[in-house]
Amino acid sequence: MPYAFPLQYPIVQEHCKSIISIRPTADPWPVPPDARAVGIKGISDWSIMWTWALLPVFLAVFGTLGIWTVFGLAVSNETVNLTVEFPYISTCGTYNPQSCLFSQICNICSVLALWIVIIRFQQVRDLNCSSRVNTASLVLGFISSIGISILGNFQQSVVMGAHLLGAFLAFFVGLAYFWLQVWLTYHAKPSYDKKWAGPARIIFCSLCTCLVLVMTVLHKTGYRSAAAISEWALVMCFFMLFGIFSAEFRHIDFHELHVQNEAFSKSSLEFPTQTSNMVALTGHLTSTQTPAAKSDPQYG
Repeated sequence: MPYAFPLQYPIVQEHCKSIISIRPTADPWPVPPDARAVGIKGISDWSIMWTWALLPVFLAVFGTLGIWTVFGLAVSNETVNLTVEFPYISTCGTYNPQSCLFSQICNICSVLALWIVIIRFQQVRDLNCSSRVNTASLVLGFISSIGISILGNFQQSVVMGAHLLGAFLAFFVGLAYFWLQVWLTYHAKPSYDKKWAGPARIIFCSLCTCLVLVMTVLHKTGYRSAAAISEWALVMCFFMLFGIFSAEFRHIDFHELHVQNEAFSKSSLEFPTQTSNMVALTGHLTSTQTPAAKSDPQYG
């Protein structure tokens, strides 16, 4: 579906280069009020912003419902016995038929988590915070997302070593990723929601840290049911941490991948001052440029 946006946004950086663009709806790049109402087929900036805000929420809701569905199937077909002990998530997902569902849920969550990690990295970078911490968070987030997939595809009853590796990457590396996000919440400028998103992240990261330690100690000391309950609580907190990203993602104006056509050179591309001129993105770039306009100094 074609998507229109004002020409005052930059559309070209270099020849034949793929660009992912993420823009906040507030300063440092404000959009004039008359330009915000312009669109194609009634698609407004508001609806686009909330589309991205719903992505972390979808991951949190989908993951929560998914693993509890696996738990329900495991209990209903008696592959786990609640009268003996409360099962680990991995125990519920290690037997057929729920093992197939468990793997699929983990794979989908892995893709969604990786998507969110990349968007968050680009958003922080576009907010003039191209720090090593942001780059480190991207690496840790990528590793943690891969760990979720490994965790789901290698059940503990089949390949225990690979399963434990996936659990380590998903939980321990993922926890390090979210602690870096706490730091970025207070250092990425401007930060729109740090007054509540920051404390919320600190609370859930602290809970996750405590639950990881408690789960490890209880498991090694033989209190398997208590350790399993800690694991379930830990995963719920992780989903909450992903859901908090919706606070930042609601400020995203658009997120697109476009490839510059060779015919458009950086020197010849000019931007009009009138906000009524539009560019339609349909797989290639077309414009209604006027020679009288000059390039945007913000990106020139």
